[in-house]
Amino acid sequence: MPQPNSGGVQAEGLGAPDASTQPSEPESSGFAFDVTATTYVPLSIGAQLSLEVPGRILLQGDLGWMPPGYGGALNGLVRAFGGYDPSLGSLVDGALSGAFVARLSAGWRPFPSAGFEITGGYTYVGLSGSVAPADVAGALGGQVAAAYALQPFQEPIELSSHLHNFHVVLGWRWVAFEHLLIRANIGYTQTLASSSSVNIPGHADLAAMANPIVDSTLSSIYKSYVKLPLLGVSLGYRF
Repeated sequence: MPQPNSGGVQAEGLGAPDASTQPSEPESSGFAFDVTATTYVPLSIGAQLSLEVPGRILLQGDLGWMPPGYGGALNGLVRAFGGYDPSLGSLVDGALSGAFVARLSAGWRPFPSAGFEITGGYTYVGLSGSVAPADVAGALGGQVAAAYALQPFQEPIELSSHLHNFHVVLGWRWVAFEHLLIRANIGYTQTLASSSSVNIPGHADLAAMANPIVDSTLSSIYKSYVKLPLLGVSLGYRF
């Protein structure tokens, strides 16, 4: 006796639903490229390039300079935390009078639907400046001070320092009108190593005596007291 075909109809009715009726998976993050004007107070003003890749991984690079106001604030902040002897103030002020800053960062945006970002990386600070010999001769040590006392000179002492730092940053980014990008963050940076030197035009012998003293003195100051909170703001364009 023929069997009813209701089973076949039922099988068809219970078949896999059309794919269009399935709930869609959350959309994965893609690529995003940002160019912004960025400041980190009291460290630098400059430009930042930022790339977000799938997985919400962030890669960032910054180039900037330290304006005089930031250098003065940085020096004042270090002194406020009990930094160096006041006699060394002119030496540090001279080094901070011009600075190049470069940062490389990597991080993560942990939440797909939110702008919270965590980044960290390496900061290079190249300091250069000059100072009057009368302001720092005493701070450069006995031999240099004695030589200057016997034969004073007027040529400015040229200073340079290279600081190697790490940084960590917590922040938030907003995208408005599809392309306007704003970032705000707080961070921390600390010097791990440094090297410093001086040049005294026309007095190479004095510079040779001063260099070990300058390197040791400034290295101790940088590593002990350049531990800075940072406030960052960026404004730019998302491509």
